[in-house]
Amino acid sequence: MGGEEFTCLLSNTDFEVARQHAESLRLAIERLTLPHECSEISHYVTISVGFAVCIPDDETTSADLLMKADECLYAAKAKGRNRVFGVSFGKGLS
Repeated sequence: MGGEEFTCLLSNTDFEVARQHAESLRLAIERLTLPHECSEISHYVTISVGFAVCIPDDETTSADLLMKADECLYAAKAKGRNRVFGVSFGKGLS
């Protein structure tokens, strides 16, 4: 995406499976215990993960999906970092 952000796009994935993948990524980075000497947050490199799940319809765009995932990323950071936060949205998930 840009800077320190990247995107993983998973097709045919429900909320719980997406959450599990996100948590696996978070744990894999945490377990590396890579030193992060300049951080005021942690002595080690960690990641926060935001994810969004939707069933595409005529009113939902790929930009909507990315925007929701980005909002969730910032929510994960606001909740204390080194965590996963996600949402399901769209008519197909109501």
